[in-house]
Amino acid sequence: MTAKRKKQLVVANKKYRSKNARKLYVYNKAYRVANVERTVKWQHTARLARYHLTDEQYIEILKTQGGQCALCEGNADHIDHDHTTGRVRGLLCKACNLMLGVFERRPDWVNKAMEYLKEK
Repeated sequence: MTAKRKKQLVVANKKYRSKNARKLYVYNKAYRVANVERTVKWQHTARLARYHLTDEQYIEILKTQGGQCALCEGNADHIDHDHTTGRVRGLLCKACNLMLGVFERRPDWVNKAMEYLKEK
């Protein structure tokens, strides 16, 4: 395939997806519902690849933490990583992962939040 043809296909694909966004959304949602196990496996594999983890490394982290969030001991279903280096720090629940992200980006927010709670 020539570079020119490849570019034409990319443009045509983008145009089709834009024109048929709702139809594709409905199709993809139905596929995920009908193929839950396959979808979950794919999502897990993609998540591990994003953080350069093998299944064995993930399982080891999970075992080390007793299958729980490293902070609150809830369900550890999110991979926590340093946004600067990409290094995986551990597994967290959704709430702890979100809050840690806020703390990391806005350390001053913690003090403001504590003051707010004291006032109320």
